[in-house]
Amino acid sequence: MKSNPEYRWDSKHILVVEDDELLRDLLVRKLSGAGYDIESCIDAPSALMSLEREKPDIILLDLILPGIDGFHVLEKVREEEGLKDIPILILSNLGQQED
Repeated sequence: MKSNPEYRWDSKHILVVEDDELLRDLLVRKLSGAGYDIESCIDAPSALMSLEREKPDIILLDLILPGIDGFHVLEKVREEEGLKDIPILILSNLGQQED
């Protein structure tokens, strides 16, 4: 795996964008317990508003969101000069059951 010199392994601020309450709460609890500063959003509009307020060190992004999907968030982040270098981990259960 090639490392990205721009990525800080000591990142502290994580934006979690997940509409499933159980999964979102689990991520927030686990990551907060590990010492990370977490902001969570349940949809694309609230995620985009959060990104206007504060730049996270990393984004955990669900692709299937109510209304505007995660693909739109991904596109907007990659278009913004101040945001395009933020690492994004995609959360998805789009695969088949056997996957």
